[in-house]
Amino acid sequence: MVTIQEPQQFTGIDQALNAGLELRAFTSGGGLRVVRIEVPHKERQGQLRGYGEHPHLMEALIFAATNYMAGGVDGQDGPEYLTGEQTAGDSLDDWLLGGHRVFAKKESGNVSVEARTYDYKKTIIAVETPTFRESYSGICKIIEPHHFDIANGFS
Repeated sequence: MVTIQEPQQFTGIDQALNAGLELRAFTSGGGLRVVRIEVPHKERQGQLRGYGEHPHLMEALIFAATNYMAGGVDGQDGPEYLTGEQTAGDSLDDWLLGGHRVFAKKESGNVSVEARTYDYKKTIIAVETPTFRESYSGICKIIEPHHFDIANGFS
């Protein structure tokens, strides 16, 4: 189970979602966890406002939050990584390692964190709470004890 010790680490993500932006997370071809904070696709195709990459999802999220707070500079400040880890830091990181995606947005006053299939089209699980931190922790608790098979769902 994931435990986020410092809720302020995600202040930038909450601010971005409150501003109507969306978060997408996926794994690159080299296994890096990539997090993008963007203008919604309906409004402007993927205009980048924050970016983070790291061998693990949690750190990529923190880099993206920091990057957004710094004005969404192109690329990432700090270290550059060539490949990601093959071991997951938590159950949502493991979800990404399976080739799937994570998506977050604010709707109806709550932050929705969604585990989606590889093509973003099918939402498997969504958790809605007032903050990104709470939604992230909630979805990790749901996914953690289960194994997901694209054809058969959760077992």
